[in-house]
Amino acid sequence: VTDGSNPTLTIKSKHKNKLYTNYTLEWNYTTCSKEFIQKINEVVTRQMGFKPAKIDTRHHKVGNDSYSIRYFGKRAQAICNWLYDCPQYMRCQRKYDMYQSYESLRKVIALRRLTLLAS
Repeated sequence: VTDGSNPTLTIKSKHKNKLYTNYTLEWNYTTCSKEFIQKINEVVTRQMGFKPAKIDTRHHKVGNDSYSIRYFGKRAQAICNWLYDCPQYMRCQRKYDMYQSYESLRKVIALRRLTLLAS
């Protein structure tokens, strides 16, 4: 049971030139439980074979601190592949749809690059 936090998926553009735009995927999990984020970090480390992510701490004036871990690029993509390799009823459809749009965008950019190289 979590404290209501949700993993965040973000698609960010690295460059303004649309012809060569690179996009990156970010997977971020934030919670108010330090023990829970440490456990999430352990599971991701064990399942994916990554080094443990740095746990970021945000201090709030009122209430509890929050803790988060982040992965970017290929590591975020590997985490999403692992998380979303499940039946539809077990996943957050909105996050899955965002991940699928990232995958489609990645393929379009790869095709655009091949077309440019061929011409």
